[in-house]
Amino acid sequence: MAEQRRERMPLSTSRDAPRFTHKQLEEVHRFLHRMETLFELAGIMDDQDKKKRVLEYVDAQTEKEWRGCDNFVAGSPWKDFVKEIKDSYPEAADDEGSIANLDQICREHARLGQGHTSELHSLICKFKAEARKLKEVIGNGVIVDKLMGCLTPAFADLVQDRLLTKFGHYKDKTRKRHKDNQYELSEVLIVVSTLIDETPRRGEREIGRSMPREASTAPVKVKIEEPEAEEKLAHLQDGVMAINKELTSMRSFMQTMTNELRNTSQFVQSSRGNSGTRFDSSAPTLHSAQQVGKGCFHCWEIGHHVAECEHMNHQVKEGALIYVDSRPRLPNGDPIPREPANISPRNRVNKLREQTVASFYGWVEDKPNDKTFSIYTNAVRDSRDNMLERINQGKVQKVQKQAEPETKKPTMTEEINVDELPQATYFISEGNIEGLPKGAAVHRDCVASYLEDMPVDE
Repeated sequence: MAEQRRERMPLSTSRDAPRFTHKQLEEVHRFLHRMETLFELAGIMDDQDKKKRVLEYVDAQTEKEWRGCDNFVAGSPWKDFVKEIKDSYPEAADDEGSIANLDQICREHARLGQGHTSELHSLICKFKAEARKLKEVIGNGVIVDKLMGCLTPAFADLVQDRLLTKFGHYKDKTRKRHKDNQYELSEVLIVVSTLIDETPRRGEREIGRSMPREASTAPVKVKIEEPEAEEKLAHLQDGVMAINKELTSMRSFMQTMTNELRNTSQFVQSSRGNSGTRFDSSAPTLHSAQQVGKGCFHCWEIGHHVAECEHMNHQVKEGALIYVDSRPRLPNGDPIPREPANISPRNRVNKLREQTVASFYGWVEDKPNDKTFSIYTNAVRDSRDNMLERINQGKVQKVQKQAEPETKKPTMTEEINVDELPQATYFISEGNIEGLPKGAAVHRDCVASYLEDMPVDE
């Protein structure tokens, strides 16, 4: 007798056999219902036999959990065992229904327009089944509001207009309903289903557009196509808003980078104008390591970023740097100096620390100013000063050998004889003297005031 009953039960490995795993908790009620149907068809009436048979159709983890139930022991009724299992899965859907399941259905079917025919049919089936269970729990007005919230604003307005046309205003004498409960759920579902059926399919719309105007006798329904267009427009607006947010963030980032580059350029230009120093173009600038996206801002080395910089961590351990609001700062709280710009922030900190330690121990000495300025020009001495000194030295020696005759200085009342004035001597440079261009007319007494490129005839 037992073998005949076993033959009527499907094998646990067959395709048509019911299965339950711990990953499908919402299917526990459906699984137990199918097992009870199979037990009834197989003629299995013993409660303990049902408990053992049901474990053959679950996975290993579920079998361990169900064997540990209090009602699995012998003598406990099958109904109590089933009730204990159902109570162990509160997230599973049951015959009583729940508001959480209704909200989940609304989240899965959100922002549906008139053109989403398949999604709307799925929403109507699921929503109607779950709302029927909650009819005595929550009011009709709340359920209708949840259903209308699943539709797009354009489609919801269209449904509202059709409800007003078909069933009248809620304040009419024949209705006399409350403003928060204007229409029944069944009325709303009828209107939504009607609008779905009125929505032309894509192929029908294309055929209608290709037909000549004279052959078309049916009136054109503009209101049917407007919700679909408004739905597409709503999706486009959402996409445009997302793109605008990304563009705003990118614009702010580019503005920040532009300001930093401008400040760096102004600093370099001011440094060149003040000291006349020529910066090496091959030397790394303030953000050269950051521009490629693979370097460290602190040490300018390639292969890591500032968050992983070992040099910065070492300086923090030594006390050369501290963190203030997650930013590296000097021990006194000041930011890392930006000058000189041709070395990395790490080297600036090391250089500043060396100066601080030397001044603390009294090692700092005033370095002599080894720059000597010229007496002829307001600049540092160069090769031209040596040439001028050699020329002047030769002139002094010549004056010592030949004393110039004394000349009478003319007064304001006396007439000046030009022939009696000492004549000046000029010579034309041949380009053999350093610092003098070829063809320059140069006064022998003051070479620094020579005229560049003066023609010979002048």
